[in-house]
Amino acid sequence: MIVWSVGLIPVQEWIGEARRSRDLRIGSALLSWLMARALQTLTKSGAQVFVPAAGVDDLAAKQPVELLHVNYSIPNRASGRLGGPESMQGAINSRWATLREAVGPSARPRKFAPHGSCRHQ
Repeated sequence: MIVWSVGLIPVQEWIGEARRSRDLRIGSALLSWLMARALQTLTKSGAQVFVPAAGVDDLAAKQPVELLHVNYSIPNRASGRLGGPESMQGAINSRWATLREAVGPSARPRKFAPHGSCRHQ
């Protein structure tokens, strides 16, 4: 059995770059949606998710254009057991690419850093 914990970062950077409350809301909604999609992928491959306990499937089923019209509360950190976080990273990167394509060339390319790869200052 493998126990895992994963987090989407850099949340502070997203908050810091928000110029308006609308930017902050969509940033929060995107992080929740990305985490929900990643957790849905892990669950389908047999992982048991401990935290967050509920709401993942409903949010994961939404399209990016629907995010501002739904309630969401998926945290940017999750934990569970069984499968590894590698499949979660792939799900996040895949959904991020889909979102960038939908937004167009104005979107800045960004990747989420794997857990433990950040330098603390």
